Amino acid sequence: GVNHFSEFVVLTDLQKLCVEKYGIKPNPFSPENGPVNFTYLLNSTESSSVKTSFRVFNLAGKHIRHLVKNELKPVGIELVQQWDGRDDRGRMCLNGRYFLQLEIEDASGKRQYVYSIALVK
Repeated sequence: GVNHFSEFVVLTDLQKLCVEKYGIKPNPFSPENGPVNFTYLLNSTESSSVKTSFRVFNLAGKHIRHLVKNELKPVGIELVQQWDGRDDRGRMCLNGRYFLQLEIEDASGKRQYVYSIALVK
């Protein structure tokens, strides 16, 4: 929006590219009881859909799994991404802490978010 203050004009960017809200349940999770659910809501003033990637890394920063690769996801709708605790080869991961990296992109640029998940068998 535009606010006028005497001869000055202040431009404010109200809602850029961002993750409006998120939730991780259950956390910690046990793959034997089902996947972990990452619920999220995307926002963008540039587009009605945002290029989205989800990747899982271990504590050492090693890439474990590509859950979503550059898929267009809608803005303003609550979405759910699941991880079953397996790596890219289908092998069950070890107990421990993992990082879920969410990368989103629209015409204004790219943003990255990192969330912590604990896997306990």
